[in-house]
Amino acid sequence: MKISKTLAATGLVLALSLGSAVSASASELVPSGYPITNPVTEPTDTDVSVDVKPKDRKVVDGYRKIKKTYEQKQANYAAKVEFQAAMTAWKEAMTAWETANASLISALKTIKTNFNTSVKATETTFAASMAAAKTAADPQVARAYARATKAAEIAAAVKSRNEAIAYLGNIPAKPVKPENDGKGKVKGKGKGDNGKGKDKKND
Repeated sequence: MKISKTLAATGLVLALSLGSAVSASASELVPSGYPITNPVTEPTDTDVSVDVKPKDRKVVDGYRKIKKTYEQKQANYAAKVEFQAAMTAWKEAMTAWETANASLISALKTIKTNFNTSVKATETTFAASMAAAKTAADPQVARAYARATKAAEIAAAVKSRNEAIAYLGNIPAKPVKPENDGKGKVKGKGKGDNGKGKDKKND
């Protein structure tokens, strides 16, 4: 009985001594101030332990396939939503453009009509002045005056027309309709974009 206790005690002392020796050896290899830690390896989605049974491994492979399919469907759905949003924005922009363009065209027509009316009135006045010049005290001076008056009135009409057109501003650019890349995604965005707004395979 005493021998067993003695052996047990000796074993305990030996274990403690070995433990201390290992600790001392490890502490010599690590600079002071740095704790000794065991490296932790994070499992990745592709890691499958060799201890996993074939049956369970099949389940894991099945899960991965389902996950990949789900992620692809999600990406496709997001692309379709993006394209639909782009189409909605384009339709709204087209409505605004059509309104602005129609208003501009109407204004230009009014300006043109006013200019033509002014020019016609000047021509009518000029014709009357030239007819009256025949019986004027000095027909030559009367005709020269009529021509000068006509030129001044035409110049004023042109100036008025040009100022009115300039006031309207630039013609609005027509919105560009989004193109579908054939997969429900806006063409030229995302994978396959070559930086020119076109898909490489369609170049």
